[in-house]
Amino acid sequence: MIDRPFPIRPIPCLTCRDDARIAAFKYDNNVWHVECLRCEVLGPGEWSLRQAVKSWNNRANNGLQLDAGVIVRPFKVSVSGFPEATYMVTSRQKAIATAWRDIQTCGYRYSFKDFLKLATATQDAPPAHFGTAITVSGKPAFFVGCNRQYVQFVRPGDGIIRNSHPYDVLPETMRPASYGGPL
Repeated sequence: MIDRPFPIRPIPCLTCRDDARIAAFKYDNNVWHVECLRCEVLGPGEWSLRQAVKSWNNRANNGLQLDAGVIVRPFKVSVSGFPEATYMVTSRQKAIATAWRDIQTCGYRYSFKDFLKLATATQDAPPAHFGTAITVSGKPAFFVGCNRQYVQFVRPGDGIIRNSHPYDVLPETMRPASYGGPL
């Protein structure tokens, strides 16, 4: 944690609106992150403290805060010669990059430049119950989806989709049918 004042004043946390518990950390890889100590939201990593604070502040200005804290959105990616796929990511660019990585792992060797000529991405309609506020292991989260085994969720202000055992999820109505819920 830094022991000097911020070079730029960080805005309050978008999730909990707390501005008193904002801190900056320099991790082992020499990357700075601004973080809310109250709700554990981690800002983007940057090589300088000044840029880390700017990136933290830009999260609000870029309009990434959707549905009261859910920053992932479904994007449908179509690639010529391949079936459509839906990706839950924070931006259209990340959806295309993720699709390119998926195709690379299947043995197809396209340069990213060539792949961009074949791919299109559009924002898709969210699935049922997407963005519903839930509690996972006693902490706030937002429902993304589920299968018969796991509930997928994101933490407020975070773009990482995580899986949880259904018995750790409240309310019980957000659990899959195989665990006593209606989904």
